[in-house]
Amino acid sequence: LKNNALTWIPKEINNLRALKRLDLENNFLDSLPGDMGDMNSLEELKLKGNPMRDMPEEAISKGTRAILAFLRDLRKGAERCFRMKLMLVGKEASGKTTLSQLLQFGKKQDKPPLSTDGIDVKEWSVPLDNIQDLRQREQDLLKDNWRNIPLTIRIWDFAGQEVYYSTHEFFISKKGIYIVVWDV
Repeated sequence: LKNNALTWIPKEINNLRALKRLDLENNFLDSLPGDMGDMNSLEELKLKGNPMRDMPEEAISKGTRAILAFLRDLRKGAERCFRMKLMLVGKEASGKTTLSQLLQFGKKQDKPPLSTDGIDVKEWSVPLDNIQDLRQREQDLLKDNWRNIPLTIRIWDFAGQEVYYSTHEFFISKKGIYIVVWDV
């Protein structure tokens, strides 16, 4: 099924119980049916060249067994995660730590902060019921948040000194929000 411009796979593919190899490379698939998780005979599943928005890269990179395990877990149900990673990057003394403190405490601190060494990670808990002017999608999120779990944001304050730049790449990921801070 390689190179066929496929946009979806029917859940009935699960009926092919003896299927050993499935090459779905270079299509337009962004998800797979959860029933594929039961394809225990499947030894090789090729997905390269597909957008796969609904599957984490970690599962894809670990291969067929991890993909099938992810699909089985997905079928069991999902739980919303109210955590985010916010990374503050910029040159030394540009205001990253001040911004971090402003977000956490809602006001500027009386004393100027000391220069950050390495990375300073802080937690900022935001009650979702206190957020105003949300668009419809965020309103739907609030309705689903029946336990009123606060949004926990981990603020990663990266040191701005040049000596630390080479270590930053080990902590940078696609799953986060980046704010580039500079002093104008």
